[in-house]
Amino acid sequence: MNIQLTSGLSNDEINTINQNQHDSPSHFDYIFIGLGASNCLIILSMVNNHLFTNKKVAIIDVNDKSCNDKTFCFWTNKGSAMQEDLNHMISFQYQQAKIDNNIEQNISSQPYCCIKSIDLYNETLQIVKQFNIPFILAAVTQIEEGESYGKLITNNGIFTGNQIFDSRPPILNLKKEGDIFLLQSFYGLHIKFTETTIPVDTFNMMNFEVEQHEYTQFMYTLPYADNEALVEFTRFGVDKMEIAYGKKILDQYIQKNYGNYTVIAEETGAIPMTTLLMEKSANKKVIHTGARANLIKPSTGYGFKNMYFFAQLITLFLQKNLTDKLHLVDLKRKFRFKLYDHLLLIILLKWPHWGKPIFQSLFKNQSVEKVFLFLDEKTSLYDEVKIFAKLPISPFIRALFIYMSKILFINQLITILICIIYLTLQQFLPNYAMYFGNTAMIIGLLLIGLPHGAVDHLLINKNGLNLSKFIIAYLSVVLIYFCFWQFFPTLSICLFVLYSAFHFGESEIEELNLSINNTIRFLSSFLIGLTILLFIIVTHLTESVAVIAKINGLQFTEQYLDALLLYKLPIIFAAASIFLLVNYFYRNTKSIFLITILLLGINMPLLFSFGAYFIGQHSAVAWKHITSKLAMSNLSLFKNAIPFTMGAVFIFIFLLMFTYYKQSAIFDQFKSQFFIFIACISFPHILLMHTFYKQSHTH
Repeated sequence: MNIQLTSGLSNDEINTINQNQHDSPSHFDYIFIGLGASNCLIILSMVNNHLFTNKKVAIIDVNDKSCNDKTFCFWTNKGSAMQEDLNHMISFQYQQAKIDNNIEQNISSQPYCCIKSIDLYNETLQIVKQFNIPFILAAVTQIEEGESYGKLITNNGIFTGNQIFDSRPPILNLKKEGDIFLLQSFYGLHIKFTETTIPVDTFNMMNFEVEQHEYTQFMYTLPYADNEALVEFTRFGVDKMEIAYGKKILDQYIQKNYGNYTVIAEETGAIPMTTLLMEKSANKKVIHTGARANLIKPSTGYGFKNMYFFAQLITLFLQKNLTDKLHLVDLKRKFRFKLYDHLLLIILLKWPHWGKPIFQSLFKNQSVEKVFLFLDEKTSLYDEVKIFAKLPISPFIRALFIYMSKILFINQLITILICIIYLTLQQFLPNYAMYFGNTAMIIGLLLIGLPHGAVDHLLINKNGLNLSKFIIAYLSVVLIYFCFWQFFPTLSICLFVLYSAFHFGESEIEELNLSINNTIRFLSSFLIGLTILLFIIVTHLTESVAVIAKINGLQFTEQYLDALLLYKLPIIFAAASIFLLVNYFYRNTKSIFLITILLLGINMPLLFSFGAYFIGQHSAVAWKHITSKLAMSNLSLFKNAIPFTMGAVFIFIFLLMFTYYKQSAIFDQFKSQFFIFIACISFPHILLMHTFYKQSHTH
């Protein structure tokens, strides 16, 4: 299809596009990269709401969209806005559904609708003609950010736009332990039967009467006429279906169920089924759409309906002139539905043979309309309990265990378990509780608490710093800060609280893997860390003041204890509220485990409470970040940490000897010197970790 460039553009801009002059960019209000379903729906919605009036628009795609390459399917309530908006493009509506060869179910209240991709493309291309929109055949190679626009570099010119809608297929990398990436691959034939006829108002959503071959595989049939249909062989699995294999199985199935046939057209493709999420665009001028905007439901591969509602939301933001927030537009999902999807993907990955009985049980015990509501994430928790009660429970329990151990951190679960054991012993066998707590602390410090800071030399190794010079510099900072504690204890403890708060919070923010600017990152890190530190200190206020007062130069703090106790509850409430608000703002559901650790620590001594957080949460999270970013195994990293862990132990012994030399009551000073020890060795570590995190954001 040839699209004429007309007077909507200046002569210079036309020459830029036609003559491929890279050094003379063309500017538009809106640029759409790719004319897939999502961008088509956004364009239609914007036009229907008169948002193209007096606007310059361009479309960039690698092909001219002249072929019917997909079939878009969705279910929707009869008479809904979606059905009315798209009704003129809907080729087929099915009032009944079948699973396997079971009896048909009526779905007239939520008919299953199909739109041929060519009809959606043609509808959009009519708008292209109507508004004289240039359709540029090109591949985008790079997107750059300007002061007030986005800049596209393509193999057919350079273009700039106020808003750029980017629907290119996302590049997905498995970054976190527990991430899952499967494919819904399919091979389908649009066929005409020679002899057989079929009911035209009934589609077969899943027919599992095909070999599973160590995958979850089924047939999907959409009638187009009583002797014509799209029959598709679909696989859920880690491997993409081979075309030759798909043809063989599909031919056997068609011959068995429909007899002889002739092929009109074929469809093939692969849809990602993944727990991976694309981050929001860091460029405010670039709006991710389609799969890049995480609009494909991980457990099913359906996305057209989400794309429609996403388009409506984009339009609403534009009508309200919220252009600076367009790149943040998102269809919010409740955590429990994300969890259901994740559990199913774990099952399909680990035990694919369970896919068939799970789906068969789902549709056997629930109506198709109820399943549609569940997949639309509109069911109640009560409905979902009833649904899962009639599914095979064993694979979901096993998947939940894997999810909790890989995604919600085994370190947190172990820490919580240790805290519970300690509190139980404290209640019934207090003497054993102390031994257990001390043993757990020492083991934790040696296994991860000290080692996570004993690999600091690896964090800057790429800068070519000589190891011996690094050790001398590192120890010098530790010793200088230790001396600083001896002469300026008040200033030292204030600095310790400030930089420790930032460091603790920085690791928590890093764990969220967010694209946020440096100022917001800094403030969020400080607030989260400060609230954690304050919560631990103030819930153990008497003990905290006693420890601080044992430090030479800080004895005066004891006289303020009574005054501080008056503000204990307000400070705890304020710290907890700020912590919860920040985590709610970032939708950090994982914080429930950290909260549990902090709450359990209230009834533990200060040393154990702080140790539970420092070892079980902070050190473990930082360790994971280091192994991930340095691409090292846990064992390899631990081996690298051993010499410096031993060095830290010797420094601590030196501090104890120094204490004994100055004070005969060594055990009274133990907690205070341990406090100073942590402060001294953590200072250079915090500086290096901050640099380490900062570098990872720029790469």
